Amino acid sequence: MSSYLQKEENLIAALRSADYVCFNAGREKGGDRDFTMEILQQMLASLPAYVNAVIAQQQSLPILKETAQDTQEYQFRFEQLDRKRHEAHLAAISAISWLNRVSAAHGLEPFAEVKCDLSDPSGHESMTVRREIAGICIEYCDELYHLRIGQ
Repeated sequence: MSSYLQKEENLIAALRSADYVCFNAGREKGGDRDFTMEILQQMLASLPAYVNAVIAQQQSLPILKETAQDTQEYQFRFEQLDRKRHEAHLAAISAISWLNRVSAAHGLEPFAEVKCDLSDPSGHESMTVRREIAGICIEYCDELYHLRIGQ
């Protein structure tokens, strides 16, 4: 199995050779390199964004407990944090699905090995899906971090 960075590089090379068209539709016209690379960047950025949202929520809870004026304020602010985490979770699911679909469209191995069925939105909040998506996002961040620090 290739590293995430290698999969990213393979995907960029495949997109370049396909004139930056992500899927078969539209290949005759060619794609827009900058737009395609921007979408790819946004999809990849969704992975650490989910990790950051989970960390921000956990990091904020002790402060929230200390600073909330009452139970109602605590509940309101907690729900805001949880909504941000939930939105980041859904964005990560969408990103992984998109990355896998584009990889498949270009004959590449999946960007992320996913055991759960991400095509069923009703299961996106199950603990199994949450843990699997979180694991992929953490692995991605861990790989990039260790590449950066030279380990």
